[in-house]
Amino acid sequence: SDGQAHAGSAKCYTRTDIAEMERLLQGKSSRVDGICRYADFTQSGDSVNYTMTCRLGDDEQTSAVSATYRGDSATGTIRSAGVTVTASSRRIGSCTESSFAR
Repeated sequence: SDGQAHAGSAKCYTRTDIAEMERLLQGKSSRVDGICRYADFTQSGDSVNYTMTCRLGDDEQTSAVSATYRGDSATGTIRSAGVTVTASSRRIGSCTESSFAR
């Protein structure tokens, strides 16, 4: 952010997490508990694009999101309100327990 790189923490995505994320992005999920909703999902080869609208208090902010997957890594860009955030991730190993609450 602000042109500076920031380290993230490791997260464990199980097959169930990934399947739910795909349903959510494609508007096919029954989950409504999140602060964000997704629309305009498109996929071409290893790239996806979608619009993400998130509640921030009484306001909403809409972002354009794009990501490209390359085997065991991914890069993505979020553009919103004149700010661009670029994220990179990579697979670091197998896991059996999700890092996300259900």
